[in-house]
Amino acid sequence: MKLKLTDIKRAEPVLMKIMNAELPIKAAYKIGRVMKKIQEELKTIEEMRIKLVQKHGKTVEGTQRTEVPQENFDTFVKEYNALLESEATFDFDPVPMADLGNISLSPMDTILLEPFLTVPE
Repeated sequence: MKLKLTDIKRAEPVLMKIMNAELPIKAAYKIGRVMKKIQEELKTIEEMRIKLVQKHGKTVEGTQRTEVPQENFDTFVKEYNALLESEATFDFDPVPMADLGNISLSPMDTILLEPFLTVPE
């Protein structure tokens, strides 16, 4: 399965919500396997974001913090968005929504989770 990195980033908070919920053991196992793969990709995305901040940013005087100044911000955003439009290939089957038990999800949550869940028609 191919997913855009932007879809993974957008779904991250909802996936973490599910990871912290009490789930039936079968669903917890399936979601855990999916999240392990997703978290590896999220870690790489964050590493690349940090490299872009270092590339376009400047150290804030008197601190160890780096910020992207206004004159470089558009270039930073353009490069970061190009990264997020990249695709990553994953080897997992979507988890059936019914396996999640009684977890409460908003309509927006379910939209963000579409690549990771199968929803009955």
